[in-house]
Amino acid sequence: MHDTEGIASRADWRNADVIAKLVKGSNFRRAADYLLRAGKVAPRVALLGGNMIGRDGRSLADEFRVGRELRPDVLRPVWHAVLALSPQQSLTADAWTRAVRTFMSEMGLNPDRHQWCLVLHKDTRHEHVHILASRISVIDGLLAREMRGDFRLSHKAAAVAVAEVGLAPVV
Repeated sequence: MHDTEGIASRADWRNADVIAKLVKGSNFRRAADYLLRAGKVAPRVALLGGNMIGRDGRSLADEFRVGRELRPDVLRPVWHAVLALSPQQSLTADAWTRAVRTFMSEMGLNPDRHQWCLVLHKDTRHEHVHILASRISVIDGLLAREMRGDFRLSHKAAAVAVAEVGLAPVV
């Protein structure tokens, strides 16, 4: 089961340089397979970065299991965020990585303490990245914050993240 927050309307999309969407779930393997387009020819999908070694859904899920075993009580350890640029925008892999690290930090997930990977999709009119992360810190097992206000916080965090790489803030 996934909970979705931060879905912008089409009208909002036309007026923004970046839009954020958040999903919290329970299945790392399913999320990784979706992001990497498992079983499909996906030339417009690239694993850009993060702090994980795996390159496919199975190996990423195996790595995420380390954090999950620290906190078997957590029902939704999956944190999946999407940052989408407006159609005329594009970023380099380095810029995306800097923006995502900033976004994660602003959202309460320390990119040095939480497992995460970054997947670029260029299969739509707008370039976008998916961040797949564990809400459980592999350092101490602490859980990243979870609040109903994540939708509003994601827009603020996206504005800070795009400013980091020189794009205009979210309108």
